[in-house]
Amino acid sequence: MLYQDPIRIVGPLGRIYSFTRRYHGDDFFEGPRLAFHHDRAYARDHLLRLTRSVTGDPFNYRLLDVWQLVFQKPWTRPRNLNELVSDLTDKIHRGELFVYLEPNLERNISGL
Repeated sequence: MLYQDPIRIVGPLGRIYSFTRRYHGDDFFEGPRLAFHHDRAYARDHLLRLTRSVTGDPFNYRLLDVWQLVFQKPWTRPRNLNELVSDLTDKIHRGELFVYLEPNLERNISGL
């Protein structure tokens, strides 16, 4: 199945990560902030942390959806979690996948 972007994943501390193939800019005052910059080690570390902390998706199907979004190959998939994270890290590093940190509305409302 070919997925449309963005794909949202709720990560640690209730942060919402939005995975997309489109660059939205990195303006601090407008829109979502870029969560993973194009540094390979930083992106890999945070993707691994995201795979360990997602409680509602223990088999990381949402990250597999992101992989399908980027590669657009419904007939194949990565063999293991390490390959999945490596492929997504390469796409982030090359600028073919962007990850944004969206504002958490529940936290903003409760803080008022």
